[in-house]
Amino acid sequence: MKTKTTFFLNFLLSFLLFASSLYGQQKGLSINGLIGGSTYLGDLVHSDFMPYLSETRLAWGLGLDYSFNSNFYLGLNYQYAGLSGNDETRARIAPDQAVQNRRASFKGNLQKIALGLTWEPLGHKRNPGLKKALSPYFGIGIGYNFFKPQTDYSKGTDKFVPKLEEDKAAQPNNTSALSFPISVGLLYDLNKQTRIGLDFGLNLVKSDYIDGISQAGNPDQNDAVWHGGLKIVRTFYSYDKDKDGIPDEEDACPEVFGVSSAQGCPDADGDGVADDYDHCPNTAGLAQLMGCPDADGDGIADAEDHCPQQPGPASTMGCPDSDKDGIADEVELRFGTDPNNPDSDGDGLKDGQENSNHNDKLDAHESNPLDPCDPNKAIGTCDMDGDGIINEMDECPATKGPLALNGCPDRDGDKVPDKDDQCPDEKGSKANKGCPEISAEEADIIDLAIQNVHFHTSSALLKPESLPILRQIADIMKKHPNYQLTIEGHTDSRGDEQMNQILSENRAKACFDYLVSQGISPTRMSYAGYGETQPIATNGTPAGRAQNRRVDFKLELPK
Repeated sequence: MKTKTTFFLNFLLSFLLFASSLYGQQKGLSINGLIGGSTYLGDLVHSDFMPYLSETRLAWGLGLDYSFNSNFYLGLNYQYAGLSGNDETRARIAPDQAVQNRRASFKGNLQKIALGLTWEPLGHKRNPGLKKALSPYFGIGIGYNFFKPQTDYSKGTDKFVPKLEEDKAAQPNNTSALSFPISVGLLYDLNKQTRIGLDFGLNLVKSDYIDGISQAGNPDQNDAVWHGGLKIVRTFYSYDKDKDGIPDEEDACPEVFGVSSAQGCPDADGDGVADDYDHCPNTAGLAQLMGCPDADGDGIADAEDHCPQQPGPASTMGCPDSDKDGIADEVELRFGTDPNNPDSDGDGLKDGQENSNHNDKLDAHESNPLDPCDPNKAIGTCDMDGDGIINEMDECPATKGPLALNGCPDRDGDKVPDKDDQCPDEKGSKANKGCPEISAEEADIIDLAIQNVHFHTSSALLKPESLPILRQIADIMKKHPNYQLTIEGHTDSRGDEQMNQILSENRAKACFDYLVSQGISPTRMSYAGYGETQPIATNGTPAGRAQNRRVDFKLELPK
């Protein structure tokens, strides 16, 4: 007995050490506790299957599990089960003359150490954000049991006395045995690490001496122990599908190995911006610039900065503008004006506002050597374009046009002068700036794109079913070459606000890039992301969040 006990204690210690070593590598450990009741099936109860409720005693247990994946885990557990049985109680429930003559009873307990495999069909780690349902499980195992019942053999009569004496003599040699426990249960997730539920089990012991009665009962049938109770599980791990050390519920890319600085996504340049969101994935940059560098620190990414080594404002594409007149210093120097003075000729107009004053150094009219009119001629005597309308009454003095259009040409004949016509080579309406109207069918296609453009989870990768509607948008843009398309990405409010902003921009850019691949000029399109800042529905329900995850398309004429 002492040798067997020592063996199992050593086995338990070895398993704990093994599981502890796995904890740091696989993050698959959990502990559990059980509190409830137990009863046994044997010679001193009337049923061969159902628990004997009147003989139910305290049961409790402790266990340690290691998870292989979301459905299977191996466990080592210890369980204590209080037991008792009495022929007098059995006889009252099911009168039996033989039992009345045996008159045996016992009290005791059974202690079990078992190694078991548990299968949880629905998985013990479901997607975060989903409401947790009851999750069933089923377990089988092998155990070793210790028992030493206090059996009363003294009240037996008739033919039972010899058999009771035989059992009494055999009992000291039958105090341990193997068993095959099976269990079923239901668990519910209270939070990310705590689960609670009900556990029921049957321990099939390879012994007929749990109650101390065998020859005086049914020696051909072994005893068994039922238990049932409340189970509490505490996990010390999170499932990590891609093995990058970041739990799936915190991993923005749970199926791809990544780094913590990019929320579990790949980050080739190590700048903290995931490659999927990074416009410069191989060069370290700033999150606010979609992962692109900004060498001069002016807030404009180097790839878009016309002067990447010199800080400047966005109004001059990142180039210096000393006098803040909206014209880059290098442009002013090229025209011979003073980059430190916004009004080089002192006429009260900034150099960037010069248009028709003949004294201005940047005046386009003054620099035109083909002007047939003498600017010194008297007012009302000059007709620059020779269309019969003097300059002062001609809205287009340099280009011939009819009187009905105040001297301005109209190439497409739609009665909208070319100067006001955004589609000068296509007939349109004055209300639509001289351009053809978008049909109702085409407008419906643009509106439907909001509902039909979809992406893979936490990614800017378009799903295949999104491509047909985008091709239709490309066809519409080819039919209306003067229209501009604005693409706006939006997300719901779940997750990190900054990453949502980046994700929305990347999704809008993915649509932009696809339309470019379909032959649409990038100069006719723009894209932007608004993250979670412009919801169109509540973020409190799955349906509302689905509406907020969208890409808007706006086809308009240039303003």
